[in-house]
Amino acid sequence: MKSSSLLLLVLIQIFYDSSISIAQEIHPNWARHDTTDVDGLYGAPFVHTDTDGNIVVCSNDFNPGPLLSMLTTKYTADGQVLWQQKFDLEGQDDPRTSLCDQQNAVYVAGNTGQNSIMGAVPGMVLLKYAANGNLEWSYRYEGPAIGQNYVTRILFDADQNVVVFGNYSNIALVKTGLFAVKLSPDGQVLWSASHVDTEFGFVGVGARWMNDRWVFWGRNSGATDTRYLAWQLTDEGQTITAAQTGLNPAHSPEAVQIGNDGSLYVSTWIKYQVLKFGLDGQKLWEYDKPNNQPLPQGVKARVNVIGTDSVGNVFVYGFFRQIEGAQLLSTKINPQGSLEWEHTTMLNGNRVLPSNLTWLNDSTMLVASTVSTVADSNFYEFAFLLYNQNGFLGAGYSDLQGRRNAPKNMAIANESLYVAGIADKSTFTDPRRQILCKYDLNDLYGLVSTSEKTTLPLIYWPNPASDWVKLYLPQGVNMSTSCLLELRDATGRLVYVQKTAGGDTEIEFPLENLPTGFYLLTLTTGDGGVYVGKVIKH
Repeated sequence: MKSSSLLLLVLIQIFYDSSISIAQEIHPNWARHDTTDVDGLYGAPFVHTDTDGNIVVCSNDFNPGPLLSMLTTKYTADGQVLWQQKFDLEGQDDPRTSLCDQQNAVYVAGNTGQNSIMGAVPGMVLLKYAANGNLEWSYRYEGPAIGQNYVTRILFDADQNVVVFGNYSNIALVKTGLFAVKLSPDGQVLWSASHVDTEFGFVGVGARWMNDRWVFWGRNSGATDTRYLAWQLTDEGQTITAAQTGLNPAHSPEAVQIGNDGSLYVSTWIKYQVLKFGLDGQKLWEYDKPNNQPLPQGVKARVNVIGTDSVGNVFVYGFFRQIEGAQLLSTKINPQGSLEWEHTTMLNGNRVLPSNLTWLNDSTMLVASTVSTVADSNFYEFAFLLYNQNGFLGAGYSDLQGRRNAPKNMAIANESLYVAGIADKSTFTDPRRQILCKYDLNDLYGLVSTSEKTTLPLIYWPNPASDWVKLYLPQGVNMSTSCLLELRDATGRLVYVQKTAGGDTEIEFPLENLPTGFYLLTLTTGDGGVYVGKVIKH
């Protein structure tokens, strides 16, 4: 998409405060649009960097079709292809997780529609490619009592052995259980463990290493309720304990994060809600932002990304649909479950969808999102938002080639950010392409606003309004010179300007000639102060 009119006006409503920022356009150093017909299922494409600064992207691919295959490509830092490998059996082959080890080998784990023992039933597969792209070995989790099985995640231990976590069907018990397998760098199985609950079947949610043990979380969802299971194992594969949570409303988690202490954070479908569970199965807290707006049917809220820091603070990113449109909502929750701050980010258009986050350094987070244009919400681009522990810092966007460009995953190496995503067609007949972009980290840090002006909320009435709004000028500031009032619509377009004479204490401005919708007020005072607010015309 090429649109010179793509100007993103961002309204940040802080817990006690408000501020305005203009999202800057940021250009990648380079962008590749590979012609693979990708699907984008299960979080792919994944992106990693190796110790030489090369980039590895793992995605699924329809070519030559008719079913998916697993495609792995290694690029140089300037975007040139070093090698490409495809894993293609007779069924659907989907990558679910991937990693690079310290010797620059690439591990790709996914699910294939063909289990070599059971026939045409799903089975997981782990592939190891050498640094030069040669396939060194592959591994299947299968056996006479194992039916269909799926991989959840792969992780390395301190010795660069790979641990595979997933879930499988126990044919004898007619039940789904969790499994973990550790393999050496040459593909030898070091140990294999499984856990099947006596009453419920569980599927994998996420795993991590925690101090002296592996933690693998599973989920059981019934028609009316959901429960989670924390399975803890030693580094030798021995079960330490397995604890279940109590019942929760039935849902499929939109976002999942496992904290440094092994706690599980999950979001709830079509709600801006996060639940925290401890390793003993206890629900530690629940954060729920209610949405009481009288809205039509449809998704009103969603948590897309959950992140945590080293001390247990939780950062939540999603969207919240109100009368004036969809808003990107950002929330910080402290380790005790209390709200620290909340930011509402209004971008032009109505499609704001956070997809992933990464820490640029110890204090700065980068959230990758999509944002739609003014003219057509079906067209969207990469958007980047910067935050620190205290909240929002700045925003930027990239106007890339194609109709729908959605970032999926990010990796950092040598002061550069690599973003892998989906470029969804230049025309309706084009395939969905894999996109890989390289950005300079200094350009991203440059998105931070350099303005030192304090922004405060305005006082005005009525709201919502139909014909006019009366604005009461702030007290305690220098009103000896004129003030500038600006009114912008939800797209950022300036629709009304008024200057005040020195000494005025209030302004009444008309709305009767404006269409219904959401409008942003900005008042710049004579001493350089900036005040903001929003009003709804009905």
